[in-house]
Amino acid sequence: MQRKNHNDMKITPNLTPLTDAALTLIVVFLITMPALLWTGIKINATRAIRSESVEAPKPDLQPVSISITKQKVYLNGKEVDMKNLKWNLLEKLAKRKARTVIIIPDANVLLDQVVKVLDIAKQAGADKLALLRKRGKR
Repeated sequence: MQRKNHNDMKITPNLTPLTDAALTLIVVFLITMPALLWTGIKINATRAIRSESVEAPKPDLQPVSISITKQKVYLNGKEVDMKNLKWNLLEKLAKRKARTVIIIPDANVLLDQVVKVLDIAKQAGADKLALLRKRGKR
């Protein structure tokens, strides 16, 4: 009977924990990737430039505006029910080449209501969305 010497034993690294950690990182990366690439709603903040001469806008080029108060929604100054907003907006935007919608929320309007109006405007076919802040008391 031969005895094995301790020097003859091979030491191999245990790769199971390394493989588990690598696979976990890959899964986490794959899950978070869509959230990183999602664009959402793009907003370009621009400042108004004051000009001396003001021309009257043509009716077709004038953008559609939606004013939001805490209780009511107004489409171009006329009160509209939130349920009918999409259909009224579809009707207004169907006749236009420039499909810009300006959303003007009051200071005390919840963000949830503004996002709902943004979604409705996008579903109705608005190409460009703009948020406008009313001047006055904050």
